[in-house]
Amino acid sequence: LSPLPIPASRTRLLALPGGAGATGATAAAGATGATGVTAAAPGPRQPSERPDPASPRPVPTPAEVFPPKRRPEAPGTPAAPADPPQQLVAG
Repeated sequence: LSPLPIPASRTRLLALPGGAGATGATAAAGATGATGVTAAAPGPRQPSERPDPASPRPVPTPAEVFPPKRRPEAPGTPAAPADPPQQLVAG
């Protein structure tokens, strides 16, 4: 069996800096992030305890993993609307 020829576009893509490495870095960062989120999630079980293999682990909702970002506001000032109302000019 002869090896399959690799298209030139594939070879060029792999030769680019960060082409193949970016995927690996992203996967590693994603795995690290997921582990960090899971370890930091508050739960009734202490990390030192051995988890029960019969009970499934609760899956956090996307809102728990990625809480909505809020803008910091100066103390004592009312919250300003995100978008000011647009004035329509009739004419």
